[in-house]
Amino acid sequence: MFSVRATKPTFRSYLPPLQTDVTNTVVPPIKKLEPVLLPGEIVVNEANFVRKCISTESSQNDLWGKLICTNFKVSFIPQDDSPKQKSQLSHLLLGEHDIPLTCLEQVVTVNDTKGKKKVLGSNQKLKFNPTELLLYCKDWRIIRYCFDEAGPESAKKVCLAIAHYSHPADLQLLFGFEYQGLRYHESKEEQVNGSNSRGGLQTPLFDRPPDWDREIKRTNASEWRVCSINEHYAVSSSLPEHIVVPVSLADQDLKQFSALFTDGRIPMWCWNHPNGSALVRMTVLTEQLVQKKFDQRIFSAIAKSHPQSEDVMRSDLDKTLPNIQEIQAAFLKLKQLCVLDIFEETEERWLTTLENTRWLEYVRMFLKHSAEMVYYLDGK
Repeated sequence: MFSVRATKPTFRSYLPPLQTDVTNTVVPPIKKLEPVLLPGEIVVNEANFVRKCISTESSQNDLWGKLICTNFKVSFIPQDDSPKQKSQLSHLLLGEHDIPLTCLEQVVTVNDTKGKKKVLGSNQKLKFNPTELLLYCKDWRIIRYCFDEAGPESAKKVCLAIAHYSHPADLQLLFGFEYQGLRYHESKEEQVNGSNSRGGLQTPLFDRPPDWDREIKRTNASEWRVCSINEHYAVSSSLPEHIVVPVSLADQDLKQFSALFTDGRIPMWCWNHPNGSALVRMTVLTEQLVQKKFDQRIFSAIAKSHPQSEDVMRSDLDKTLPNIQEIQAAFLKLKQLCVLDIFEETEERWLTTLENTRWLEYVRMFLKHSAEMVYYLDGK
């Protein structure tokens, strides 16, 4: 009965026709990846199209970008920056994907196809083209990079550069000596009363007597003074040039006493409690025959520095705490267990092996002793 008339289309396109001429197509520019460098920092070598492995189980979350070696750090710049990576605060020396060269303990190159692996050192040669780079860090991180798409020659060069600059033959070649903190503090000639030439407050480095004078005043340690007998490290190579000592001990006496202490490490003030108690550290006397005589002189001077001239409480750390060699041995055992050993092989005896490293035992000993020292300082 009724016929339905087809409606005419009413949609009108305002888009221009599709361009078919490929010569007029605009190709987006390749993103230029540049590192954030500190004053005096230079790029030594770099490799493009490097893959940073995020997970050992799958490569789905891996990042692609540029691997850069400078004279300060190993830097990886992802091709696709996350929002938090697009800006870097001026007071941060390192970005999210940066590793300082001094943090690297071992540089290992791998070639999967040939089944080769080599630990690289300074000034070494690499006879195969690496497909992977493993960086073992002193903070127990293991960072892995893959050179799937990177050129073999650029991959080899960046690996050799990282190995060379992370283990310099001379410590003076480290970036820190060249940098000298220019970004954060002015030269000593420009430092006046703890302020820089721009009027801002300076962070005390305690390498000048005024820094110690302000600390003495801040802690109300009026019976202590700054001593500079160790200028140019004339007395001890392991003590600062300026230290704090009791007012009642003259410089001449301290110079005389220094020869009797191990490595010249004379009594040195560390901190003052508001109640007048002070924390002082020193090494043992090398000559036991004169120990009683000099102990009495030194401890008497320390006791006079207390408002009530309280007796000195002595703590011989050599007898109560493990030495540095024992701590180092425990640390290496802990590192072997947590970083290098395969977890599946050690899972059943993991807690026992952890206890056998003695690391937890040593931590307990140090915490216990620290608590005892706090009790004595606060109680007097």
